[in-house]
Amino acid sequence: MSIRSKVIIIGWMITVPIFLSLITLLSGEEKMSDQDLKRYVQNRRSVVQQLLSVVRRNIKSPSEATREIIIMLGELRAEEAAEFLVDNIKVMPPGTFEKTTEIVYPAVGALIHIGYPSVQVILNKGFLRERSDLEQKLMAHVIRSVLGQGYQNSWEVGTRLGRLIIQEHLCSAKPPAPVRERLVKFMEKHFPTEKPIKRR
Repeated sequence: MSIRSKVIIIGWMITVPIFLSLITLLSGEEKMSDQDLKRYVQNRRSVVQQLLSVVRRNIKSPSEATREIIIMLGELRAEEAAEFLVDNIKVMPPGTFEKTTEIVYPAVGALIHIGYPSVQVILNKGFLRERSDLEQKLMAHVIRSVLGQGYQNSWEVGTRLGRLIIQEHLCSAKPPAPVRERLVKFMEKHFPTEKPIKRR
């Protein structure tokens, strides 16, 4: 049996009971006790930690199994995995022929699923060191996608909100000078000021 198959089987063996207990809770057929709820939270945390442990060991030579695990982390909305995913945002497991950014770079898709906590991690931790042009482009993609979600013109909304949030972060979080400089360059490149609207 391949590593990918083992990972998928283990993942489902762990996650299915968790999701079944949550469905029971939501369906109202049976009330979940505080103890059951705590057990659910602990099981979910355990699943995320196990998935992270496996993917960390294999991230330097990513495979299809690596992609599957990263996708699972996104589906579990694993905020605790966000920093790892940002640090490995450009990991591209082999065998991908589709052109969608979220598919070619599975960490991008996972971060978008995780949502706003991903944006916070990018701003708070993402620029503690220099980032390549590709990494910056992918982080900008995550910010725009998360902030623009639900709007018809999502890319434009994501760009506007992204700039505002980065500006606010620079003012309120007061990052160290090198981090601030990197963030300002990032904002100027990927979240440029809007051109004035032409009036007829």
